[in-house]
Amino acid sequence: MKNNVRRLRIAMGLRPSELAQRLGVSERSVYRWEAREYDPSPMAQQKFREVVHERRIEVEQQRADQRAALRANRESSAQAQTQTPEQKDSAAPDEGTAENGPVRRGFLPSIP
Repeated sequence: MKNNVRRLRIAMGLRPSELAQRLGVSERSVYRWEAREYDPSPMAQQKFREVVHERRIEVEQQRADQRAALRANRESSAQAQTQTPEQKDSAAPDEGTAENGPVRRGFLPSIP
């Protein structure tokens, strides 16, 4: 473990201060472990394993959420592309509405 502290911390996407906070140790301890000045205590090693496990769960949940969002976007895009002409027409504003102004068919303005 002593040779892997930095590699694991980076793989988890944590700054030294974040790892220290999660482990309940000083940031200086994390730097010393990474520099191989000291080895983490057995308690710190156990807590480190727990943090790695928790972080893995967090990342897996984030990925699952991202996949669900992408799937929902693809489904809504597919639905928009498979609309029938009648569905598309009903979604478009009708002629003669306030949005388009009044439409009078067959009307010729009088010319003075």
